[in-house]
Order: sequence, then C-alpha cells, then structure tokens
Amino acid sequence: MKSYFFIPASRLHKVEDVKKSQPDTIIIDFEDAILNTEIDVFSKEISILPNKESYWYRIPVRNNFEEDLNLDYIKKFKDIGVEFMVLPKLKSALELIQICHSFPNIKFILLIEHPRLLLEAHDAFMKHPDLLNSLIGIGMGSHDLMTFLNAKHTSKQLDYPRKKVLYLAKAYDLLAIDIASMNIFEKKDFVEEVRYGIDNGYDGKFLIHPNQLLWLQEDLKTNTYLLEWAHNVISHLPENYNGESIAPFILNNEVIEKPHALRALEIIKKHNHGK
Repeated sequence: MKSYFFIPASRLHKVEDVKKSQPDTIIIDFEDAILNTEIDVFSKEISILPNKESYWYRIPVRNNFEEDLNLDYIKKFKDIGVEFMVLPKLKSALELIQICHSFPNIKFILLIEHPRLLLEAHDAFMKHPDLLNSLIGIGMGSHDLMTFLNAKHTSKQLDYPRKKVLYLAKAYDLLAIDIASMNIFEKKDFVEEVRYGIDNGYDGKFLIHPNQLLWLQEDLKTNTYLLEWAHNVISHLPENYNGESIAPFILNNEVIEKPHALRALEIIKKHNHGK
C-alpha cells in the first residue's frame, strides 16, 4: 500500500524533512490545510520550490458546495509548472469533464466528496473514456462527504462509499486511494484502518501526520501474511508461471485455482516494486 502524505502549503520548509521519511507521494495542500487568504502567498513560494513538478498539489476549486466552480487556481498553478493536482469538492461529472477538457496536460487524482459525483462518475467514464487520460487515481474526502450527508463519520457509514470508490477505480485501472484518518495518536485504531484498505484491495492511503506514515511503514514490514501466502502459492506452481491455466490443487486446506495464482503474482509484483 502506497503512502500519499499531505503537507500544508504553510510548511513548505518541511518538505525536505518529510522526504527523509520516504513517503511514496507528497501532496502539498492548498485547500483545507491553509486559509483562503494564504493561497496566493504560498503559491509564490511554489514557483521557486526545487523539483516542484515532482509533487502533487491539492488545489481549491470552491470553498463550499454552494459556490460556483472556480478554475482560476488550477490555471495559476499550471502556469507555474505544476503537473499533478488533487481535485477536491467537485459536485458532478460535468464539472470533472469541464476540468479535464480544459487542462488536458494535467494529471489528476479525483477526490469524491459529493454524493452526486459518486453516483455519476461511472457513467461519465463510460461515455467519456478520454477522461481516463487525465486521471491517475480516485480517493474520497470522507469528512466533506459525511458532512454533506449530515451523517456520522464512522466505519459503518463510510463502508458503502469506500467500496464504491474502490470498485470504480479498479474497474477503470485507476489507483484506489483510501481515506485520510484524523487519528494521529492511537496506533491500534489507525492500523485497523490500514488493514481494512489492504484487505479490500486499496492501492494507497492518504496520510496527514508523520505518526501515520511511521505506523503504515511499520505495519507493512511486519504484516507479512499475504506475502508469505503468495510465495507459498507460487512455489507450488510450474517454474516461471505467468498466468496460464492450472489444475486446482489444495494448499494448507485451501483450494488454489487460477485466480488465486494470479493474485499471488500480483502481491509479489507489488512487493518487489515497493508498493
């Protein structure tokens, strides 16, 4: 599982320190993490940030869902050389289409934070497959979504949209990135969230605090059950197995068929690539 680590734009001086902790992806946050009045101030610092084009940036398009869509900041950041953006607070598929068509050279991670977008995204991808050229991954802004629904922010209420985002991403070969946790002190509860994401097939998780990055890295190192299972499966397959049909067999009281073999290959592949 990859780490997607948010850094407030007000802490650009901490970027090099954060890089030493080796998150997979750094997202510099110009939305919820700073005041609206600070966006222009810190965006000037981006223009002189070393390797600015290698980072992702969460760029505001509106303050709340009652406001009209505003693409000024997307254009501004594009003009200073930003190539990767996280899109928050879109209301509909039409807004996503408008942005992707207006900025075809930008790669986006879509944050689903409105129920309409959650329901419309699948149909939009079917009717406008060119959108997939602009999208790298899909995640969910769980707090904004639950606030809009006037729902409690609990695992029970979040299970449906988390699964829908996951299936949507997987159906279109996009990265599925699990929600950010506000838990920065209780390791056990955070690790339970990580295990939920891994068990369901998420590719990454949004992180907001160094504690979370450390806990995620520790858990991925110590939780070796899946990797051991995959190596055990592969060891019972023909040499240089590459996805061919196999005769089912029993391994540790589990029937192993071709889908299990393919999953084992994928687990080992992701491990070898540091995912």
